[in-house]
Amino acid sequence: MNGRSLQEALADPDVFKELQEHPETFRFRDEVTLEISVENGPYATVVEDPTSSSGISVRGPMGHVLDVLTQSLNFTYTLLRPPDRGFGVKLPNGSWNGMIGLVARKEVDIGMTCFMMNPERASAVAFVDTMSFMKARILAGKGSPEMNPMGFLYPLSPTLWAVLFATLLAVWAATLVLRSPARGSRWYGRALHLLYSHFSTLLQQDVGISFVRAVDRFVVGSWMLVAMVIIWAYGCNLVSLLAARNIPQSIQNLQDLVDTDIQVLLRPNTALSAYLEQRAEFGAFEDRVVHIGFSDYVPTLEDIRRGTHVHITVEMLCSELMSQDFSKSGRCDFYQSRDAFMANPMSMIVQRGSPLLPAINHRIRRVLSAGLFDYWVSNTIPNVTRCSHSPSTITVMEPLTITAVSGMFAVWASGLVLSLIAFCMEFLVANALSRPQAD
Repeated sequence: MNGRSLQEALADPDVFKELQEHPETFRFRDEVTLEISVENGPYATVVEDPTSSSGISVRGPMGHVLDVLTQSLNFTYTLLRPPDRGFGVKLPNGSWNGMIGLVARKEVDIGMTCFMMNPERASAVAFVDTMSFMKARILAGKGSPEMNPMGFLYPLSPTLWAVLFATLLAVWAATLVLRSPARGSRWYGRALHLLYSHFSTLLQQDVGISFVRAVDRFVVGSWMLVAMVIIWAYGCNLVSLLAARNIPQSIQNLQDLVDTDIQVLLRPNTALSAYLEQRAEFGAFEDRVVHIGFSDYVPTLEDIRRGTHVHITVEMLCSELMSQDFSKSGRCDFYQSRDAFMANPMSMIVQRGSPLLPAINHRIRRVLSAGLFDYWVSNTIPNVTRCSHSPSTITVMEPLTITAVSGMFAVWASGLVLSLIAFCMEFLVANALSRPQAD
């Protein structure tokens, strides 16, 4: 048997006075039934419940919050889902749909989930004290591990490569100035010979030139010491890098999404969908947007895994989906975009001007100060840390392939081509210089 409605209970002057003066200790003395709107979201899951008068119940962190409120304020409730299954957005005619519309039209007393706060929503409903902060991210599937053909350049940083070759040129210039020229030798021939000898040191080859003077030996010896240490370190790191595979994670922001032809999964009638529609990037992928409901999240994970779709949703839901998939498969096949957007505080809602708001705020503050809400959230995502910081590079034990060393072969082939060009140029120049002498 249902008790009085909230409006009937507040019509009692004693009840209203006690609620106004002592919201922190207030409890309904008689049986009161509140109308509460619920819908699936990051912090709430609606499930069928034959034992409930509404035929449904709410699980997750917001289910625990509802239990605290019912026990502390002493009321019963009836759950109601919005007909459009949406959180609520403002329509062109100025009205609201979804749960916000139900609360704004005073068809229900409380919206029991976490809504993103913004001034437009605050003009229609009243927000409870902030319960959480939420950001939106892009949930995408990791690509297959790839070997970078140019990975042989990675053991040394670009700065060190530049310093190494700058040192080579400096040593070459110093020895060119210090070394006495041989009789009958031309300066450019001697310069090229010295440069080739110093470059041979980097390739662990014989210098091929004898240095007699102490100053020459000191310059060349210091260069050999530096070059050998760097090359040995390079060889050791190269062995490790040849076993590394890069896992592509190419979509890190909305602009990256614009540059692809991937389908975008998005839940309509939410603050996030309204926010995205105002972004300039949205126009570039609007025709690729596929609207889905909460029940479609898990089935669409296979599309995301294959790389044909991505999902734009709140960070909490991204982590929850990744956690559920890891619990089933034991793999981390998904990642969240590095860039986040639409960082907003979140909380539940009541009717504007509701006398119940101060009493609810006191209970929410106690829950938050005790750390209960964060505890309930962590319990809904048991494996959140397993995939949240998964590496983008993995190591494998397998034979080297042509693809793995294709970059090295490309450099070798380029050297052969350059040497062939140099040989042809020398041949042509030699013929050109020999003709006048023959005449």
